[in-house]
Amino acid sequence: KGAFAVKEGAEVAGKRILLVDDVITTGGTVSECTAALAKAGAAAVDVFAAALAVPHRDLRVLDDV
Repeated sequence: KGAFAVKEGAEVAGKRILLVDDVITTGGTVSECTAALAKAGAAAVDVFAAALAVPHRDLRVLDDV
């Protein structure tokens, strides 16, 4: 918490930002980064991730595949 900040002078205000992450596990990094960007005035933050880690209990296993 509080590990991310927008660099002073960065031109973020009013812009739509694409945040790229390799893997979203708990969502903590994405949440903190989007909060910092919103605080800096970003109009919107979209997130792209190559993978989403899902707890085992939420996985659906297809036996017939």
